[in-house]
Amino acid sequence: MRKLRGLYVLTDEIGTPDGVVVERVRDALHGGARVVQYRNKGNQHDESVDVCRQLAQICKENGAIFLVNDRPELARDVDADGVHVGQDDGTVQHARNVVGPGKVVGASCYGDVDRALKAVEQGADYVAFGSFFPSPTKPKSDVVPIHVIEEARQRGIKVPICAIGGLDRNSMARMTPHVPDMYACVSAVWKAQDVVENTERLNMQAQEGLQEKIFQQLLRMKTKTPLVQAITNYVTINDCANILLAIGASPAMCESSDEAYGFSAISNAVYCNIGSLTKEQEHAILQASRGAKEASVPMVLDPVGCAAIPRRIQYVDKVRSFGRVDVVKGNLGEIKALMGKASLVRGVDSLEEGTDGVECCKALAQEWDCVVVATGKRDIITDGETVILIDNGVELFTKITGAGCMAGALIAAFCGANADLLVAAAAAHLCMGVAGEMAFGQSKGNLPGSFRGHLMDQIYLLDENILRQHGKMEILR
Repeated sequence: MRKLRGLYVLTDEIGTPDGVVVERVRDALHGGARVVQYRNKGNQHDESVDVCRQLAQICKENGAIFLVNDRPELARDVDADGVHVGQDDGTVQHARNVVGPGKVVGASCYGDVDRALKAVEQGADYVAFGSFFPSPTKPKSDVVPIHVIEEARQRGIKVPICAIGGLDRNSMARMTPHVPDMYACVSAVWKAQDVVENTERLNMQAQEGLQEKIFQQLLRMKTKTPLVQAITNYVTINDCANILLAIGASPAMCESSDEAYGFSAISNAVYCNIGSLTKEQEHAILQASRGAKEASVPMVLDPVGCAAIPRRIQYVDKVRSFGRVDVVKGNLGEIKALMGKASLVRGVDSLEEGTDGVECCKALAQEWDCVVVATGKRDIITDGETVILIDNGVELFTKITGAGCMAGALIAAFCGANADLLVAAAAAHLCMGVAGEMAFGQSKGNLPGSFRGHLMDQIYLLDENILRQHGKMEILR
């Protein structure tokens, strides 16, 4: 399933009548729209079939999600990616029954978090709140306070949240600090002739919202203090435990095969590192992966050495068959090895230059349906669609043991506090990179022994303002 994230555009009878809607939507897709909803309440079912089939096709060609407003039967008949229902359009359960499994069902919840919780219980894949600002499309809609987004997350909404109502570049910027996963726009897309330019500008603002969301994750993680079950190699077990404590998480180095299954189910995240596998760890990781899958706990896998030791590829496949991998983190050589590609490595270290790194990471993320993190001079984080590049970090990471293992543990901590694993993984790597730079700048921080101690201190001292000041991120579509 393509990801519910970014700019979400809705058609309407005024800005996109059926005679021009296909061309105008194609322009919006070229400008960066990620989700398109066809909304035309004036047409009957048969009148909309042909245009919806065309829209479904161009969305597919551009890697976007196509939804139909209100009418699950129409969505089913044109093989749309899903349907969006409002308060007068039947229940989420009815829509799901009509469109079937594997399709997207979204629900309008206005300002009502209870309604959103009920929609999620019935199987909604995302919920929409608004209007957050006066809407020219629906001028009679009540304006909803922006903080309802944070209230929804605090009350347990883990599916993506869409904001709608009066959104343009200025109002999207005013959503901060309550950043949604999707921004739904109507008139701001279609009001002028240059739809491509309009959409590009809105998409840039949506990407700024994604960056803002990444910055916010440190406080969210510290507030939750996630319990992280870590099964890691004996070289770095103490480093991983201490960095989890320093960042604000709660480590549990539970690697007994008799306990791993049960403990994963009560954890907020599981981190498994195969750097120095013992037979006990092999069994424990399999049990933890199974328990995490059954309890819907995110599992982070660090396939250390898989590019140098073919047996480890086979073991990773076994882990995936037992449970699932939600995030895989490795150097670029290891990521290429998991794709079955030749890679340049020296033991557990990658010698790859990374010229095809983004494409390899995206391909693996799509094949495994997970988030992929490749560490290097430029860290790559992707869910197969969105790519986040992080340029923070120092060469001295390569002169101490366990820098990559500690980064993997941090990813698990952030995943334990946020259902958006792409955002969580990016926030973790941003923290590691910025803290490394800060540690390097301390007294004798250019020496490996001093650097290690300073790194732990700087992880502990990180806050959102430091990340904003020093973070170096680029977001690609």
